[in-house]
Amino acid sequence: LDDFGNRNQTEERTLTVDATAPGFSNNATNATLGRVDGNLTFNITLTDDLGLSYWIFSWNASGSWDNVTNSTASGTTYDLVINKSPVWPKKSISYRWYANDTAGNWNSSRTRSFLLLNTPPSNVTLDRPDNNSAITNRTPNFNWTAATDTDNESATYTLLIERVSCSDINNDCFTDLLNITGLNSTNYTLVQPLDVDSVYNWTVQAFDGENYSTFAARDNFTVDSLNAISLNVSTTNFGELNLGILDNTSDDSPVPITVSNEGNIIVNLSLYANQSLWLREPLNTTFFRFMAGNETTGAFNWSGSVTTFTNVTSYAQDFIKQLDWNRSKNIAEIELEVTSPTDEPDGKKETFVFVESVWY
Repeated sequence: LDDFGNRNQTEERTLTVDATAPGFSNNATNATLGRVDGNLTFNITLTDDLGLSYWIFSWNASGSWDNVTNSTASGTTYDLVINKSPVWPKKSISYRWYANDTAGNWNSSRTRSFLLLNTPPSNVTLDRPDNNSAITNRTPNFNWTAATDTDNESATYTLLIERVSCSDINNDCFTDLLNITGLNSTNYTLVQPLDVDSVYNWTVQAFDGENYSTFAARDNFTVDSLNAISLNVSTTNFGELNLGILDNTSDDSPVPITVSNEGNIIVNLSLYANQSLWLREPLNTTFFRFMAGNETTGAFNWSGSVTTFTNVTSYAQDFIKQLDWNRSKNIAEIELEVTSPTDEPDGKKETFVFVESVWY
């Protein structure tokens, strides 16, 4: 309207103001079944009254939130399917979606969380004893490779040893199964001895606190029996003796002969000499005698052994019963006693004593 009463007007226009942010629906995921390094799928449907523009997927799998998965969107309905792979050993993970529309309105979905399933540790590889090997150590050391764990969890181990057969001649077959759990290192030395002349299988399984690996492929080995003795002290020297004088080693002056069981079985010992010590007196007389003595307590069956001085003969006489093979108590003494004959000529006197061992 002007000063002269002239009136005019524009055409009618409608202005719409979009203040409604995008919405979210059909949220779905398989993440509750996921593991570290696994494939996780996330689904969502974005909707907007006028038009979608952009979306962002945000999660904190690394320990902090990241928005690296994002792209443009269009239309009023937009279905999204994305795949993610968590490479960090984080058990609890949260995620949410962001979307905006062509009017610049932003919205975020509800924050959701899920727990990754534990990944079992890897199988180990058996190292020693070698597969199909023969050993004589009845308390061997077992060694294997360390398990790996994608969740960065420490592993403990179960060592399983199972006897397949036992041919011990005395039928001393006692150790048929050993199940040793909670081992923190990748090797273990047995405390309980295995049976001899026996075949064993062995394997190892790892445990990360939640899940077990499968058992490693079994190896086998044979524990062979070993009959072996050693004379730790092999010479006794009585020095000069006057005629008619008796001396023995029971006071350790001179020192007795000592014998050790270096095998892996309990043995009986016998003794004989190849010749008399004296010219005037033969073997099997009181002028040269022997008996068993203790070097380590409990090394042999005392009551079944010869523990009083007995004449040395040219044929083998059993004198120590059941000498142990355990290294803490595997040594015995051979006490010797000599009496010089009253008519023995002067000179050096010498004889050789032979000790033999047999399975008890």
